[in-house]
Amino acid sequence: MFFKKMIIGVCATGVSVATFAASDEGSGWTFVPSLAYQQKQLKFDQLYTDSSTSVPNENGRKSHFSVNLPTANLSLTASRSKFYITLKYEQSLADGSVDVDETRPPTKPTGPYYLNVPGHETDVRRSDQSITFGFNAWGGLNLFVGYMAGKTTLTPSATCFTYPTPSPCHGQNLALDLEEENRPKYFQRYTEEGPYLGVSYGWQINDAGTLSVSFADARMNGQFKDNYITTKYGDEHFDFTGDSVGTSIGMTWSAPLDESSAYFLDIRRQKYSMSGRDTDPTSIFSTIHVATDETMLGFTAGLQFYY
Repeated sequence: MFFKKMIIGVCATGVSVATFAASDEGSGWTFVPSLAYQQKQLKFDQLYTDSSTSVPNENGRKSHFSVNLPTANLSLTASRSKFYITLKYEQSLADGSVDVDETRPPTKPTGPYYLNVPGHETDVRRSDQSITFGFNAWGGLNLFVGYMAGKTTLTPSATCFTYPTPSPCHGQNLALDLEEENRPKYFQRYTEEGPYLGVSYGWQINDAGTLSVSFADARMNGQFKDNYITTKYGDEHFDFTGDSVGTSIGMTWSAPLDESSAYFLDIRRQKYSMSGRDTDPTSIFSTIHVATDETMLGFTAGLQFYY
C-alpha cells in the first residue's frame, strides 16, 4: 500500500502547500485541493504628513483600528517529484465592523472625518490571491517564489455629526457627502501586489506528523485610493501609490488522517507597509504623504486531500 511522506512548505500569503519527499509514484503528478478556516486579526495604522505651507492642511491626520475577520482559504496544489505549484484564494466571510480611531489634523480640528464619525462604524473586508512555485531543495528544506495581490476595503457609515457649534451635515464625513447626493457608497481601498520569495523547513515527528516553520519577503506596488466625487466639491478623490514591503513568518503542524487526506494547523504573522504619494499634480492631495501599515495575525485550521 503506497504512502506519501509530506513536507509542508508555506508561501508568503499563509497557505499550506504540500510537496512530497518520497512516493512510489514520484514520476507522476499529485493534486492537493485544500479547504481551511482562518480567524484573522487585522490591525491598520495610517499617518498623513503634509508639506504644504498653507493652513489648514492634512498634516497629522491619523487612523487606527483592529478588527477580527473570519476568513475562508481555498487552494489547489499540483506536485511532481521535487516541484510544486499552488494557486490560492482567501476571502473574509463577513465584513468586520469597527469604530475607527481617527485623529483629525491639528489645523483642522472641526474638519471632516475621512472614515466614520466617533461612535459609529466602518465595515472592513479583506481578500488575497497568490500563485506559488516551490522546490524541495534537500530533506525538509523548501524554497519558493510567487506573486500575490491583497486588498483591504473600508466602507464607513454615512453619519450626521453635530459639532459643538451647529453646522449643516454636509462636509462632516465623506461617506455622508456621497449619500446625500445619491451616489455609490463611499469607500477607501488599500491594495498591494507583487512578487515574494521565501524558505521553509519541515521536521517529520516520527509518524505523528510534520512541524514546519517559514519566512517570506515581498517587494510590491501599493495603492491607497477612494471614490470621493461630489457635485458640491467636485472631484476630490485621492490616489496614493508607492512601494510596499511585506514579511510573513509562520509555523504549521500537519498530520495524516488516512492515506489520502490530512489536517493542518497554522499560525502566521504578516505585515505590509506602504509609503505613498498622490502623483497627480492637479490633485488637492499632491503635497501629502501617506504611510500605511497592515499587520495580520492568523490562526488557520484546514483539510488537504491527495489525488
